[in-house]
Amino acid sequence: MHRSPLLPASVVSVLAFAGCLQGPALQKPTPTPKPTGTPRPAPTPVATPATCTPVPTLPPPTGTLTPKTTVAWVAVEFAAGNDVVATLRNLSSQSVDVTGWQLCGGEFVYGTLSKTRTALPANKDVKIHVNTVASCAESETEWCAEVGTGVTALAGNLAIYKTPVSFGAASSIVDFVEWGGGGKPREDVAVKAGIWTAGVGVPVNGCQASLSVKVPGASGAQNWQ
Repeated sequence: MHRSPLLPASVVSVLAFAGCLQGPALQKPTPTPKPTGTPRPAPTPVATPATCTPVPTLPPPTGTLTPKTTVAWVAVEFAAGNDVVATLRNLSSQSVDVTGWQLCGGEFVYGTLSKTRTALPANKDVKIHVNTVASCAESETEWCAEVGTGVTALAGNLAIYKTPVSFGAASSIVDFVEWGGGGKPREDVAVKAGIWTAGVGVPVNGCQASLSVKVPGASGAQNWQ
């Protein structure tokens, strides 16, 4: 009887290992893609502040100007949206009746100083919105001009006339101020009244929040800063 020869144990072990290697090839897992990040927003550009040119110094006035003793402008404020607010002061110790008094500004725009008020209390200031805004509400110390004058922070002129009003008469004009250059409407009447110098306006550069007088009642552009 013929018997198959026995294989050594070492050979059997090698064959068994070789059989394992003959199995199916292993596949590498596909990597999961990383989520795409949200791109950074572009930075908001920073606004460059406006360059304010130096305001020139005016030379001394020529001649002698007449001071005001009853009513005078003492400040002009430039609020948002061309809401220009001029402060009028009663320099006297008595209330002043301003019924019918006229405010003249811009290119010959006329109207009363207030829509409802007619008296300026003694030794008091009143703020007048000379470009009357929709939200303007009147009180004893804050008035709304009857008609908007159209003046701005860059250029303007405001004249006050008492009754009986005569726009060309030096005896009727009470006070006058102009800024952003001279020669504006009613400057000639203020010159005749001795309260302003011809061709001279208060210098502005558009960056001032307000203008104010150095001496209440004193006349001329040189009294403003």
